[in-house]
Amino acid sequence: MFLRTGRRLTAVLLCWLLCLWCRPGRAEDSSPIPADSKPYDKTVESGPMKVRLTLDRTCLWIGENITLTLEAMAPEEYAIELPALEEGIRQFRWELTENDAPRLGADGNMLTRRVLTLEPLVIPEKLAVLPLTVKFILMKDGVRQKEYDLSTDEVVLEVTMPPEEYWQKLDVVPTAAETPMVRLGPPSYRLWLWLVVPAIVFCLLLWRHLHRTRKTATVPPPDPYEIAVAALRMLMADNLPARGELMAFYNRIQQILRDYVEARFEVHAPERTTEEFLLELRTRPELEAHRALLQQFLTHCDLVRFAAHQPEESEINATADACRAFLQGTRQTGS
Repeated sequence: MFLRTGRRLTAVLLCWLLCLWCRPGRAEDSSPIPADSKPYDKTVESGPMKVRLTLDRTCLWIGENITLTLEAMAPEEYAIELPALEEGIRQFRWELTENDAPRLGADGNMLTRRVLTLEPLVIPEKLAVLPLTVKFILMKDGVRQKEYDLSTDEVVLEVTMPPEEYWQKLDVVPTAAETPMVRLGPPSYRLWLWLVVPAIVFCLLLWRHLHRTRKTATVPPPDPYEIAVAALRMLMADNLPARGELMAFYNRIQQILRDYVEARFEVHAPERTTEEFLLELRTRPELEAHRALLQQFLTHCDLVRFAAHQPEESEINATADACRAFLQGTRQTGS
């Protein structure tokens, strides 16, 4: 892939050099600098579910990057699954810059947000961000009820070579004078300038390509522990018990722990009852030391959610402490 990228860049630069050398003088209709970068911002809605896609630009020059932001919003009873990182952007080299944990938005809905920096790998006939599909899963008592898909539109991008004015601003090419189309004598120093400048630009693009490749490779995957701790911190900040929303508090705290277990130990906790979940954990020796704490935590949550148990403030605090203790005790080494 790297060789193909280098060959395409070389071909584009050689064509540009040939056009500059063969023309009799400066063209009057040279490409103007775009008035704006044509940002993109569109929200797709279906009932209470929303997906918003924004691009900071859809018109760019070779070597420029794009910032893509994907946001999904839905009520608390929906679980949100964003698409795979590479979905819809296979024509780009990408770098994950933000991957926020689900949080409560200003409108009362849960908000999930992801930000990527995109750099085109090649310059094809059609460069586009393909539709991105977000899954919304209606949950009830920890069990999936219904699943909905909501997709963004395809966004076609325009990629061009920088105009002549751009190179002049670099202050490395002198003002071109009128030159004959055919040279009978040895080429002047201007020819060497037109050869050297594109070579320098190509080397800069090549260096940037290698630098981006190394940097992208170092982006670690999201840490389940960090995501769970952030979600728990946000839940405690909402102070739902003080507002009398005990059911919402216990639904969210048990969901935080189940999501963490699913990501950390590859146990599909959200699809199972508490009994099925605990039965599955018996086959996991790494959880042996934490099984009693986990069973006590889930049993207490079920008493509130299904048996109308009214917990005291001390019980609520103990539940939050138990969740923190489980997360801390099972976090991956080095987290």
